[in-house]
Amino acid sequence: MLLNVRRLAVLGLAALGVLLLADANRAEARPQYFKEFTAKYDNLKAQTMKVKCNVCHYGKSKKMRNDYGKAVMKNVGKNQKKAPVIKGALTKAEKEKNAKGVTFGSLIKAGKLPGTAPE
Repeated sequence: MLLNVRRLAVLGLAALGVLLLADANRAEARPQYFKEFTAKYDNLKAQTMKVKCNVCHYGKSKKMRNDYGKAVMKNVGKNQKKAPVIKGALTKAEKEKNAKGVTFGSLIKAGKLPGTAPE
């Protein structure tokens, strides 16, 4: 009987640990940025749906932002969730230039995704 109680306690703690880890990953996601980008730039919707978060990121870590992602974050601030602020940051980022001197807005108007990862 005591062995069953211990086993149940260990399984319960393991399940709690899994739930906490899953919740931690979900808390880091910023789906509102993706939502606002796809709503604002309808001409890029098909491309955006293929690359998803890589509109602003590259690599395996979401801390790795491409040039466009850095421009957006510079204008949006940390952990912003308000749609009007995110939309404003996207608009401001349009005026910024990539390493080749091309504005992100002109790339978007040409039907191209704005961000490029560093080489």
